[in-house]
Amino acid sequence: MNIFSISGGRLVADPETKTVGDTTVTNFTVADNTGFGDNKGVIFVDCCSWGKRGSTIQEHFQKGSRIHVVGELRDGSWTNKEGQKVKNFKMNVTNFGFGDTKAESSPKVDFAEDVPLDVPF
Repeated sequence: MNIFSISGGRLVADPETKTVGDTTVTNFTVADNTGFGDNKGVIFVDCCSWGKRGSTIQEHFQKGSRIHVVGELRDGSWTNKEGQKVKNFKMNVTNFGFGDTKAESSPKVDFAEDVPLDVPF
């Protein structure tokens, strides 16, 4: 089994849970930045999580939430309507961690009104 992790990716939409047989599966997509400089990019990984783990993700995460996921990564491919071969990644999540939300990651600055502008250094 290959183990793959995304540390600090963001959900691109709210997780969706459905019932399959006697259990539930929660599906969601995580976006994560890759590269640096002129080679920056974004990778999108479709994730699924089964049972209680998936229900917990459904309950505590929504679009824009930062999440850390670990699981088995599989690749898939298909041919789209235009006849082009398309590839994607799917992760069966075996563990996850909480990150901050998009709103919490933005710095909050309180400006003091009575600070003199000519502060000596």
